[in-house]
Amino acid sequence: MRLRNVSGQLAIWTMSLLLSAAGIAEASLVPNGDFEVDSDANSAPDDWFRGGTTGYVTNDDSNGVGISSVTSGNGGDWRSTAFAVTANEQLTWSIDYKVAQGATGTFRADLRFFTGQGGDGGTAGSFQGEDVHQVDVSTVTPGVWQTLGPFTINVPAGSVPPLLVPHFADVRVSAGLFGAPLAGELRFDNITVTRIPEPVTASLLAAGGAIGVAAVRRRRR
Repeated sequence: MRLRNVSGQLAIWTMSLLLSAAGIAEASLVPNGDFEVDSDANSAPDDWFRGGTTGYVTNDDSNGVGISSVTSGNGGDWRSTAFAVTANEQLTWSIDYKVAQGATGTFRADLRFFTGQGGDGGTAGSFQGEDVHQVDVSTVTPGVWQTLGPFTINVPAGSVPPLLVPHFADVRVSAGLFGAPLAGELRFDNITVTRIPEPVTASLLAAGGAIGVAAVRRRRR
């Protein structure tokens, strides 16, 4: 009887560990990446820098979970506050976007890496590389939320000499600044960057799952 109780507790503990690990792995690193938080009610999302022609929408969300998204006209530029990364770790990232009817031109999405963080919460220090994706909006079905990505990238190892290692990253989304000028409006939502577990971690999670299942089966006998 005692063995069965231990097996049951082991199964519960293992499943809790797996669920916690999965939650950590899936959490986005981008602060307020869904644009839902506007704590000071100033019609601008917290944790984002913006410039040029931009706006804040509170009645259109890409996945229906929230209510908010942001807009850009030509020259519109959104940049997240910094979030911590580790050299050589693997990340996956994506952006939801919508193109207005008749819009033409381009926008560009950058995941950028830096050595430091500034006093304003943004990235600072030495630039260490980026992953860049540009979209010709005239080729996109208008009025429908799309997803750019997901893309997989390894954080740069750093540059030498002297040794400069990236410790922070941000996401920048710009309209018409690095390609053909944008005519019309774009919307962006659910900007996510997540860590991909290392193979060893994934193997441990799989092994833990097998142990949990075995314990549950033993208890049922």
